[in-house]
Amino acid sequence: MKPWYGRFRALWRRLRLSKRIAIFVGLGVLLLSVSKTACYAFFRPSHLDRSHPAVREDLAARRRYLIHAVTDLSSGKMPWYLPDQFKGEWLAVTYSMTAMALVNLSRIYPDTVGESAQILDQMAAAMETDDVTSFDRALWNEDPLSSLDGPHGHIGYLGHLAIVLVAKKYVNPASPNDQRLRSILLALHRRMLDSPWILAETYPGQIFVADNAVVVASLSLAQPLFPDVSLDISERWVRSIQRRYLDPDTGLMVFRVGTDGSVIEKSRGSGVAWSIFYLSYAHDSFARQQYQQLRSTLLSQPFGLFHGIREVPVGNDWQGDVDSGPVLFGLSPSATGFAIAGAVLTGDDDTTLHLLRTAEWAGTTVSTGQGRRYLLAPLVGDAILLAMRTVTPWRQPVP
Repeated sequence: MKPWYGRFRALWRRLRLSKRIAIFVGLGVLLLSVSKTACYAFFRPSHLDRSHPAVREDLAARRRYLIHAVTDLSSGKMPWYLPDQFKGEWLAVTYSMTAMALVNLSRIYPDTVGESAQILDQMAAAMETDDVTSFDRALWNEDPLSSLDGPHGHIGYLGHLAIVLVAKKYVNPASPNDQRLRSILLALHRRMLDSPWILAETYPGQIFVADNAVVVASLSLAQPLFPDVSLDISERWVRSIQRRYLDPDTGLMVFRVGTDGSVIEKSRGSGVAWSIFYLSYAHDSFARQQYQQLRSTLLSQPFGLFHGIREVPVGNDWQGDVDSGPVLFGLSPSATGFAIAGAVLTGDDDTTLHLLRTAEWAGTTVSTGQGRRYLLAPLVGDAILLAMRTVTPWRQPVP
């Protein structure tokens, strides 16, 4: 009588190729499901306490990976499937989110300030290279830095540049180029207030509320750095949004506005959740109110399996785009990741835990020699998640 493996081998040989492939695929799905289930349980309540040794170790490993990645970064290393415009955008956002994460971490763990200052110096220089500015220059047909005296918004680039430069000053107030930063901030301030709606254009004829939230945050954070000039417009901006640009169906900020002030796109989860993060540095109470509204309107748990943020309310169809990411069961990966900041900000531990588990399920953490990252996420996703998890007030620059 043949041993069991002999009988198995004989049976395997009699199977058609299609059935063998089907078995391999089935086993692969089973293994993936098991591994994902394990990933889903990765985050536990204790992992919300930043003083917990495991939390500090995890955040430090993710910070280490980002530092390694941004020191040798270019648009050519952005996902291959992106058009050139979005490669440039994602590169700028990667630097901006990494800068936010580094300053957040310097507030939570002050011993990281010295290294963060060095990395922010490098990122600030990189942000002004042609590799980063080219996407904005191509769309506006003018250089964003040599046209600061002009009327055009350029905020898809200048907003993130301002964030990186302000972040650099927060960890190293003695860093040079104050006049450069001042010029950029004054240009952004003027362009915002030149609009009756206090909204500047991201690109010609295109006004995105979320991009304006980046500018509002940069101006508010910069105010303590330049007390001799008025930069903070957060109160006026929020009043304008509350009067004109809250979606009556959701109570959330709309996504896109026309140059005539009309609403082009109603509220979307990715735009609101992104804006909540940035506005927490400029107008904390409005950021908190918008998070509570987002949670009550767009938080969903399809089939009782995992929690996430919908891109649009139930009953509306959305296929996904570069902002929302691929939508599955109505959930937006971008909105879900960004919403972690609002949950952390408001002390909503249950939702924070659920969203972190979903991020882990979707991204799958891996450790490498350079640190820790999400295997299935682009670099910008790692930068975003670290910034969201560590959201914290910056208050005054490091002495």
